[in-house]
Amino acid sequence: EYTPDAMFRLAELYFENSEVRFLDALAQYDKDKRLYDRGKIPMEPRVGDRVMDDSIRIYRTLLARFGDRYRYADAVYYLLGYVQSEAAENEEALRAWETLVKRFPDSDFAPETYLRIGEEYFDMGEFVRAGRYYKKAMGETSSGYYDKALYKLGWTYFQLYDYHKAINGFLELISYYDE
Repeated sequence: EYTPDAMFRLAELYFENSEVRFLDALAQYDKDKRLYDRGKIPMEPRVGDRVMDDSIRIYRTLLARFGDRYRYADAVYYLLGYVQSEAAENEEALRAWETLVKRFPDSDFAPETYLRIGEEYFDMGEFVRAGRYYKKAMGETSSGYYDKALYKLGWTYFQLYDYHKAINGFLELISYYDE
């Protein structure tokens, strides 16, 4: 009965632990970089990648064992995508997020997830696809992501050389705050 909740919390703890390890590594990098710049150590330091393997494994196992029956399945898909994105596993993150919005279109996570999907496609240079997801993220003007999605949509139109739509999008954004 409590296993899925315990797995959910365990994945979160693994994430927090990996964040602390990464911040420690960044602090060490800064110290080593200063030493390297002063000629005190011979090799230029490197910052290691974020390691999210434990969180990813637990989220995947949770979904495999309990699937959409788990009451927080939408949150699991969102967080799985998030940690995969943080670990630079962008294709996997897209799959998790696209599964979320397909299976749980009314989830509280949907607007932010649409925005994140749009940002992934934007970064990949797939501007038409990015624009479709930014429009979905906008949803209602009361959405907490409306303004950011509108801003990103304006940049998407700019990248597509559709300056008329880009200008109108930015004007709409400005007038949104004047209301």
